Amino acid sequence: MFSIRNRQKLIGLYFIISFLGIVTFFIYAFFAGPKAFDWLAMENTGNFQFYDFFKLMKMSLSGSSYYTENQLVDGSQPPLAVLFVYIISKFFVNVPVESVAELESLPYILNFFLTYNIFLFVGLFISISLFGRKNTLLDFALFCSLLFSVPFFAGATEHSNMVLPTYLLILLAFYFRESPSKWKQELALLCIAVAAGLKIYPAIIGILYLKEKKFSKAFRLVIYGLLCYIIPFAFLGGFEGVKAWLFNISSSMSLDRYGRIQYIRGLVYTLQTAILGRDVHLITIISPYLFLVFMVFMVMRARDSYHEIFYLMATMMFFPTYMYRYMLIFLSVPFILHIKETWDKPLTRSRVYIYYILYALLFTIPTWFGLVTDFQLNFGLYTLTFVELYIYVIAYLILLVTLGFDILETISKRTNR
Repeated sequence: MFSIRNRQKLIGLYFIISFLGIVTFFIYAFFAGPKAFDWLAMENTGNFQFYDFFKLMKMSLSGSSYYTENQLVDGSQPPLAVLFVYIISKFFVNVPVESVAELESLPYILNFFLTYNIFLFVGLFISISLFGRKNTLLDFALFCSLLFSVPFFAGATEHSNMVLPTYLLILLAFYFRESPSKWKQELALLCIAVAAGLKIYPAIIGILYLKEKKFSKAFRLVIYGLLCYIIPFAFLGGFEGVKAWLFNISSSMSLDRYGRIQYIRGLVYTLQTAILGRDVHLITIISPYLFLVFMVFMVMRARDSYHEIFYLMATMMFFPTYMYRYMLIFLSVPFILHIKETWDKPLTRSRVYIYYILYALLFTIPTWFGLVTDFQLNFGLYTLTFVELYIYVIAYLILLVTLGFDILETISKRTNR
């Protein structure tokens, strides 16, 4: 017989595993020095701190010609993100700069950037505390375990692109959409629209409104989303900017990155070349779209909010091309909601232990894996460091385990009818 005490012991197990990895890493770093952070950092280099934010700031200074001057991935940034960073850049520089380093050396800009990140982190803590019954100690422990984990600490924070504000908006959207207040429900639509304006893929969350047959809300969400694109494009090249942006989006989706496993297309390519010795290009091309259709199907048939949100976040993480480890922060969204909303409820299934252990192995720093691999840096394939390899194996395990249990449960229910 499961109980509330079992549930809280399980959550305690998550924190033990997560903090054990984090604390032992910083102990190791105290003695090893910078080479510990070389092992942890994306692409094993310290040359990219906050790089995505400052790179986008540098590129945004081209203003209305942004989408014609920047190609492929660089020119596929959503217009709201470009406009947001452009407005910030105008406080510090009025002319184009030659390099990211030149931007970083400008007076006061790092002061602003530090304040900006503090604002995001405080917002993350407040967002976590909004869900479920108020428990400050649980909220703070969960906040710290996420903040110092690889996807956040050595991913989203390290590169500091638009993924953090997008993540914050998504958390707030899921909170507001469950409110009985009509204005908060409308605020949820606005949060989703702005999130999609910053990173495109949160638009998939709109499927929930179609599933629930809330067509008027779905329609308003489309309107808000279009405004988040139309208004910025008025300052970023107009119709010519739209055409260049669409071209860059379609071109970047066709990129192959040898050895990458951080998204479905790259994973399929890598597995084919490893197993078959060659790339069956048709399979590589259609694989992300098949994955997208399958995830949408799983969302539509999901019987609880955890699985709905999990499959939506999985789509956001693995469908787009050219992704990195910072995308895995979205996997914490269903986990946060599950912990906060079930903290004071009896544990109903033993399989939850598997989920929590896997989440703990993801939202940590895998110091034990570093010890096993002698803290080697690069795995030998493009962008695939040992840390990257570890966290993506865990992330795909979480996806496979969730799918497996979900499908088995469906089969069992149909058999027992």
